[in-house]
Amino acid sequence: MKHFAKWFKAHKLSLNVAKTNYIIITNKKGQNKIEIYIENERIEEVKETKFLGVIADNQLSWESHIAVVESKVSKKYWYTVTGKR
Repeated sequence: MKHFAKWFKAHKLSLNVAKTNYIIITNKKGQNKIEIYIENERIEEVKETKFLGVIADNQLSWESHIAVVESKVSKKYWYTVTGKR
């Protein structure tokens, strides 16, 4: 992780550690826990994350993403049919 910190500094970028998380993609259960630190701050491991508008989980199941898209489409359809906003 030191390489990331050096790269960010070399390119005059900053990393908001509070908004940073990581996901381990696997189909195995009971995996070993990995702790990642950047500049002595622990990065949170998550089971599901949103990246560039796409929600992915640790098993690459698209169920959460599809549910969100269905909800948005359903709302827009309802507004179109009823003429309400």
